[in-house]
Amino acid sequence: MFHELTADQARVFIDSEQTYQAYCHARNLASSYRGSMHWKTVGDRKYLYKVRNSRSPAKSLGPESIETRQIYQEFSSGKLKASERLALITQKLKNQARLCKAVRINRAPSIVTSILRQMDLAGILGKNLIVIGTNALFAYEAAASGQFSSDIMITTDVDFMWDSRTKLILTGDVDDLKKDGFIGLLKKVDSSFDPVYKRGFRAVNKSGFFVDLVKPVPPIDENESDQIGSEDKIWASEIPSLKWLASCQKFSQIVIGNDGFPAPLIAPDPRAFALYKLWLSRQPDREPIKKERDRLQAIAVAKLIIQRLSHLQFLENELRAFPDEIIQLASKSIDDLPGGFFVP
Repeated sequence: MFHELTADQARVFIDSEQTYQAYCHARNLASSYRGSMHWKTVGDRKYLYKVRNSRSPAKSLGPESIETRQIYQEFSSGKLKASERLALITQKLKNQARLCKAVRINRAPSIVTSILRQMDLAGILGKNLIVIGTNALFAYEAAASGQFSSDIMITTDVDFMWDSRTKLILTGDVDDLKKDGFIGLLKKVDSSFDPVYKRGFRAVNKSGFFVDLVKPVPPIDENESDQIGSEDKIWASEIPSLKWLASCQKFSQIVIGNDGFPAPLIAPDPRAFALYKLWLSRQPDREPIKKERDRLQAIAVAKLIIQRLSHLQFLENELRAFPDEIIQLASKSIDDLPGGFFVP
């Protein structure tokens, strides 16, 4: 079942997307003024120093002069303006979140959207990590301006695929991420996150919400690590079939959390998701209850593409990462879909 958003819901969603984009721009601008500047007298001269953060030593920008005074003035005024701008758009985002909840477009689990924003801030969302599994449906339904029925959306975990073929690209706190890695990122969102097992791929918080880290195999480099950070306590689980998803296009969409706040969600191309879920539903070692949900999700996403995301077509040359037998299975299954799947 799929319900199209009302005109009012669609309007609020679009406004929230635009507000979040403005927020990200303001946040990035404020980040460019990270740290502080101050004057320090050394001997009989004043020098301008810049401090990046509490862990970095102050760096001299030179003795007092017309140039350094201008640098100091531009930094100080720019930092103030950026801070004020971020405060204003943050308040607007809070107001918009209340509207999202009022019109009931707050869909994705708040813990998931909080993690997504943290990943985005660190600079690894979409570049190194993407969402796979049930939570990807929030991106697909948002792109189609509607909502799937809740029976195929229920989950108590989120799966992230780490594409270790891609060099780790960081824009946030580089030192922390290189050291603490995935578990460190999760703890910034919720300090109660801990590994479920030693050298395991799964973390859980005090509320019982699980986060899994998986990666495609085989690795390109035999010496490749299964950890994102050098002291990370989460070790990515290797799954051979994920190479199909990793080789397909990525799909980017803003989604709305249960708390009303937006977040960027990067998932596999919905066509690849449908094919993969259909294949999973036919695996003999898959749990029966999961196989049925896989099948329903595959059908729902395929139908969504055909009826509401028509710019995406099931073209073999765009899905060539999948084996021919999976393409043929999907083609027959999609052709055989019964009508009336969507709610008028």
